[in-house]
Amino acid sequence: MLSSTEGQEVVLRGEGERILVVEDEEGVRGLVAHTLRELGYVVVEASQATAALDIHASCGGEIDLVLTDIVMPGMSGPEMVVELHKRQRNLPVLYMSGHTHETMLRYGIPESGIPLVQKPFDIQRLAMQVRQALGACKN
Repeated sequence: MLSSTEGQEVVLRGEGERILVVEDEEGVRGLVAHTLRELGYVVVEASQATAALDIHASCGGEIDLVLTDIVMPGMSGPEMVVELHKRQRNLPVLYMSGHTHETMLRYGIPESGIPLVQKPFDIQRLAMQVRQALGACKN
């Protein structure tokens, strides 16, 4: 769910960092993954939280950032993040969601301290928030 930013140049490019994109909606996942690849990231995709946990295990902790939906069938994004942080304590996470503020409250998102990019988002906003999340990990 990216919106157009015609006339704006995206300058916040990746440097080959590996991002795990977890999103149950195939079209959204594909678009986000494609955009991140165009920005210079290596992208691994998962359609559900349990698959993301398996991918993380198979990558041996070589994931630099998890970009995940919050509300998904089965295990939610926040539940998955708890499991991932047991394995890789300082793994940066960026949530994405198109749900209402009330839904975010139900999932404890404001209290989690994990940044959220609200759908629909434009390429510039996504690029900026990904760079910030990756930069926060290095500080």
